[in-house]
Amino acid sequence: MNLSADWTLRLARPEHCPAMARIAAEVQGFETLDEAQIAAMVSRRRSLFVTVGDQPAGFLLARGERRELHIGTLVVAEPFRRRGIAGGLIRAAIIDAENGGYDAVTAVISGSGDHEGVAEGLGREAMSLATRLGFVQVRDEKAHPRLAEIVTEKRGAEGSASPVAMIRFL
Repeated sequence: MNLSADWTLRLARPEHCPAMARIAAEVQGFETLDEAQIAAMVSRRRSLFVTVGDQPAGFLLARGERRELHIGTLVVAEPFRRRGIAGGLIRAAIIDAENGGYDAVTAVISGSGDHEGVAEGLGREAMSLATRLGFVQVRDEKAHPRLAEIVTEKRGAEGSASPVAMIRFL
């Protein structure tokens, strides 16, 4: 069975927001997102939604920040992992950024620090995927103050986690 052919990716729409909130709530170790927060991001028309058959399977929330498209959230529900959905979402965001005239795609990956739990494992997987898709770690926070601010916020919210800023130039 070709697992990559069994899912459908589309631009997220307001009617997808309740399902997106349910997916986010089901993922252990994930930040809490309510439907209103998701709807605010979806209204910017840069977010994506994935279904497997008629089942909501995952989503990516993104926003334009000056000349960069920032991936704020990427979630794939547990039963639908290992089907290429996360990679498909990121690739679609990269294509959107290229078509939209952005210079780069950015993300801050959480849960990649030296603590135990689900978030750590997901962080390692996310780092590996991002690297395979051409993202590099931002080492000079002064060159990317917006990303540095997000890292600082996430570090404060997550305690011992070590969020990592990543960028892929287009």
